Amino acid sequence: MRRAMLWGGVLLLMGSVVWAQANRATITGTVTDASGAVVAGVDVTATDTETNVASKTISNEDGIYVIPNLPPGPYALEYRKEGFDSEKIPSITLTSTQVAQVNASLKPGSVNTSVTVSTNAPVLEQERAVIGTNLQASVVNDLPLSIYGGGRFVEDFAVAITPGYSPISSPYGAVGNGGPWFTKDYTVDGTSGTADIQGNSMQNGPSMEAVQELQAQTSGLDVQSAITGGGVMSFNLKSGTNRLHGSAFVYGHNELLDANTWTNDNQGLPKGRARAWDYGGSVGGPIRKDKTFFFGTFERYTQTDFRLGGFSSVVPTADFLNGNFSALLDTSQVLGTDTHGNPVYSGAIFNPRDPGAVFAGNLIPTSMFSQVSQKIVDI
Repeated sequence: MRRAMLWGGVLLLMGSVVWAQANRATITGTVTDASGAVVAGVDVTATDTETNVASKTISNEDGIYVIPNLPPGPYALEYRKEGFDSEKIPSITLTSTQVAQVNASLKPGSVNTSVTVSTNAPVLEQERAVIGTNLQASVVNDLPLSIYGGGRFVEDFAVAITPGYSPISSPYGAVGNGGPWFTKDYTVDGTSGTADIQGNSMQNGPSMEAVQELQAQTSGLDVQSAITGGGVMSFNLKSGTNRLHGSAFVYGHNELLDANTWTNDNQGLPKGRARAWDYGGSVGGPIRKDKTFFFGTFERYTQTDFRLGGFSSVVPTADFLNGNFSALLDTSQVLGTDTHGNPVYSGAIFNPRDPGAVFAGNLIPTSMFSQVSQKIVDI
């Protein structure tokens, strides 16, 4: 089994132009003065600290401001108005679809004097009633996820800790809140990634190395996410920043460290080959500082499994393809005789057209071969 994935792209950000997407976050709040009265006309700027891209707005007559359509990530906030000290909040982290409420209080003074909040801003989620879980890449990539069976899938962990998902859920299909299979959907940067099977991210989902954040929603979906009744898995991809960064990984499995099976031990047989490798990496950085960025990932998964019941354990030999199954006979063990008096050995194959009779020497005549199966083998 082999699987390779290549994810990449160039992110172009010019000025403060952004496009509305279902995975974007919003910052809102109220600006007041020292007495608690609202302050209108305050310039509010949210700056992505990784790309220095700024988004601006002005508080209205009620002192309320809204900055929508922000890509999830770290931001710095600044509030400025003539006659007041400017206020700066250097660190606030937004997650997918979050509506963060950040209020500010300005003190009378000069705009050239600033007040910096040294602690992380308290973020209150009061605008939405969504039930779900947000997983950051910095945490997920260090989890002990099994690679055997297709590689690393962040959804394997998400469905295990998100309320509402059944334990039998997987990237292929999920059961949320008692609903039917294949009603979950998944999105990539706000756009549905479903190709043919509803919610099957195993088919064409992003490499785990490309995921910045995964949001698993099960209840209280808003309009932009309520494209299904079975919950939504939202993948937010990494992007390039002003700093060149990258990663590399390799995971492996070898039967050398496995215990032998009970059957093999009793028959004196060695362990079957069972090996898997998952490797890749990522790289991102600036093309033009503060303007244009690039990011790409590569991941490849290979697997060999010759265990009984494994993925590769039923490959026929050339003799088998020609109808010669004599290698399966154990002539030292006579089990009896067939309807024609021929000895029946251990491993004998019986003729379905002659009930009770075996194929002599386990040789199946080519005249009995299906023409359809012959064509499939030739292909």
